[in-house]
Parts: sequence; structure tokens; C-alpha cells
Amino acid sequence: MEEKLRALVNTKVLGMLDGLEIDYLGVSLDALLIIAPPEHGDDILECVRRKGVAIDIVGKIVKGRGAELLIKGEVHDFTPRFRESAYTPIKKLVGEKTPRNFDDMKKAVDMAAAQAIEKKKHIVKRLKTH
Repeated sequence: MEEKLRALVNTKVLGMLDGLEIDYLGVSLDALLIIAPPEHGDDILECVRRKGVAIDIVGKIVKGRGAELLIKGEVHDFTPRFRESAYTPIKKLVGEKTPRNFDDMKKAVDMAAAQAIEKKKHIVKRLKTH
């Protein structure tokens, strides 16, 4: 649901990126993606909105492989690219193709995720014992 993502971007920033023909999905926008069970969605939305931060439910997790983004009713691949959108003439010339070491980068991300999960389990266990 790309339109929901787009609506969360600061309008001035989005206008600048659009004017420069820079894909807003490929630059760092200080956004946070929260993945949580559906039954907690309303509580999370309410809590974040109380702090004055724009938030919305922009997707769901379904059984399968990969990540997809729905843009104007069409499904598009949404695989992480591990590089920012081209925003300078040189970067536009080089392009946004997947780097040669993409598989190595993907393995590193998977390993970091597994380590983060183990650290979370460790912290939760320590908190429960105190």
C-alpha cells in the first residue's frame, strides 16, 4: 500500500524529492517500521499518535517469500536494495542496480537479525528473573 507510506512522508521533503526525481523509498527518511501482531495494532497507533507522530498500518505479513509493495493496484518487488536512490548526477549515471556482493550483504543482515533476536530473548529472560 504505497499510498499509505507516501502519505506519512513530510510534504515538503516529499515535494523536494519528487521535484528532483528521487525515489523517496530509497533514501533515509528517519522512518520506523513496526512489525507486531494485528491485535496490538490499534494500541500502537493510539500510543504513537498521542505523541504527535504520523503513523499508519501500511501492510501485512503473509506466508510466502520476499517483500512486495502494492502501487496503484499493481504488485512490485520490494526487496531491499542495500543502496540509496540515485540523487546526484553521478549516482544517476551509475544507476541503482543490486551490488555484486548482494548475497554477502543479505547473509550479514540475516545474521544480524538472528543475533538481535537472541539478544532480545536474553534481555527478556534477565528482566523476568529480576
